[in-house]
Amino acid sequence: MSDSSGAGIGALSVLASGAAALARSQSLDAALRTLLEAGCAATGAALAAVFAQDPERAEVELLATHGMSAEADAAFATQVTGDPEHPIRRAARERTESLARQASAPDGGSMTAADLPLTIGRSGIDEPVGLVSFGWAGG
Repeated sequence: MSDSSGAGIGALSVLASGAAALARSQSLDAALRTLLEAGCAATGAALAAVFAQDPERAEVELLATHGMSAEADAAFATQVTGDPEHPIRRAARERTESLARQASAPDGGSMTAADLPLTIGRSGIDEPVGLVSFGWAGG
C-alpha cells in the first residue's frame, strides 16, 4: 500500500528504530530511551516518558524519559507516583488513553500530553504493563 503523505514512513521509522534498539541495546534503559526518542521524532513531541506497572498493583514506576533533565525526571516521578489520581496513573490503571490532556511542563510552562496504556494479552485477558506519555509544548 502506498502512502503519498509520508505518514507511513514515520511509523516505519519508529518501528525500525524500536526493533534495532531492542535487538542491539546493551540495557533496557538504553533501548527505552531510543524508543522514546524515535516516538518523539515521529510525533513532534518534545517530551516522553515510559512507566512500568505491576499488573497486581495500581502503582507505576518511571523507567525512562526523553527531553527532560535528571532533576526534572525525579520531580516528575515524584509527582506521578505520589498522587494516586494523577492522570497518568489513572490512564494506566483504567487502561484508557488520555489524548490532548492539558498539563504543566517540567519548565513550568503549559503542555499538551497524550497518555497511552501499554498492555499485553494473556489467555485472552489484557494485562496492564505500563504507559507511555508524550508531551508537546503549549496548550
